[in-house]
Amino acid sequence: MITYKQALSIVKKTKSQFDTCRETTHAYIFFVGDDGESDDEYTIGGDEPAVVLKSTGECINFVSYINECPGDKDIKTYEI
Repeated sequence: MITYKQALSIVKKTKSQFDTCRETTHAYIFFVGDDGESDDEYTIGGDEPAVVLKSTGECINFVSYINECPGDKDIKTYEI
């Protein structure tokens, strides 16, 4: 299992524009914070979310995450 700090280091290698992270049971989801105009809390701000799996540290896209971790539960939200 990787930590939030390790996940942040991994995701910053791919993109640095994220300002929010949502921790779930199986992953850390990095995205641009709420712009108040979207109903989808994971894809707001025009930047697709990046997901780092806790078990492997692999950085995957959100669609892959949905397929691999259906029903995952939110734990905590971090401001970056």
